[in-house]
Amino acid sequence: MSNRTSGSRAAVLLDGGFVSKRFSALAGRFPEAADVVAFATRLLEHPRLAGLELLRVFYYDAPPLTGIKTNPVDARAFRSGARQFCAHPSRSPESELRSAGAS
Repeated sequence: MSNRTSGSRAAVLLDGGFVSKRFSALAGRFPEAADVVAFATRLLEHPRLAGLELLRVFYYDAPPLTGIKTNPVDARAFRSGARQFCAHPSRSPESELRSAGAS
């Protein structure tokens, strides 16, 4: 039973690089827009997302951030990279951090 109200919608943010690699490995071709929408729609079949309608798919693809950057909020310099991100995983129960090798 879902505790969501009728009309609840979800937006899905997809890392284009990951989706392209994973889809290509499984299907043997580059994903088309319909493939991406179908994937995002299937995500909403997860029990924690039951009852949500797909509002929008945000698909981004960008090279990884590298080098030393400046934080726009406090102007402090920081070294970008996966190590910094992985050192501070989200503590939210709605978030999940998985390594590339996890299934």
